[in-house]
Amino acid sequence: METMMVNGKAYPHTEGMTVASLLAAVHGGSGQVVVEVNGDIVPSECYELILLNSGDTVEIVRFVGGG
Repeated sequence: METMMVNGKAYPHTEGMTVASLLAAVHGGSGQVVVEVNGDIVPSECYELILLNSGDTVEIVRFVGGG
């Protein structure tokens, strides 16, 4: 099985997976996040366009409010 790393853990990679489809699967698609793929921040308007590859490293950072 092909995998990629998502927030430091192995995650199965499927052909045609985009940043948006990954977010829907692991994050539920809700809330504000910043996504980094292989060290590069991905603009949110590109989430549907960026294809992920086996072996990629993805970091998903969620915004947390507080005070």
